[in-house]
Amino acid sequence: MPFWNDTIKGDKERNYFKAKDFFENIIPGHFGEFALVKSLIIPEIEINDLVGEHNPDFTNQQVDFYLSQAKLVIEIDGQQHKTDNITRASDATRDSYLNSKGILTVRITTNQLRSGTYGEKIGEILDRLKRLKSCLITLKKLVKSTGRIPLVIKKSLLNYCPRRSFVSKFYCWDY
Repeated sequence: MPFWNDTIKGDKERNYFKAKDFFENIIPGHFGEFALVKSLIIPEIEINDLVGEHNPDFTNQQVDFYLSQAKLVIEIDGQQHKTDNITRASDATRDSYLNSKGILTVRITTNQLRSGTYGEKIGEILDRLKRLKSCLITLKKLVKSTGRIPLVIKKSLLNYCPRRSFVSKFYCWDY
């Protein structure tokens, strides 16, 4: 399963890491039969890497979580995404660009996470994952029988980040 060493952004001063909380608690607690996707998610991947082409408008810009098999980005947005007009416009541009590549972006605010009102967003994610149900069931059986993510899947995930050394450095593949 993916493993990070201080790469999930948050507020160190307040010990407030909502993206990490989403990954560690909400996915296993609310994704039900789809909780296995936790082991397939790529954290903080650059936009140009996930779409496989260079667009100078998105150089050095990352998404919080990417699930390549579902063409799904999950963003955990702090208050600045709601109150700062420039950030909001940038988010809309990114979402539109990713959508043009067939990638759905689901944005969950830290306020929704804090107040527990993120159910609709989880529903959007699960609707997207239902398209992969048969593949995920097969993967779950493979993991259950072998105790590991199959090598072919590991290699395909590594290919999504050719310019990023964090993949081989931070991934821990045992399930």
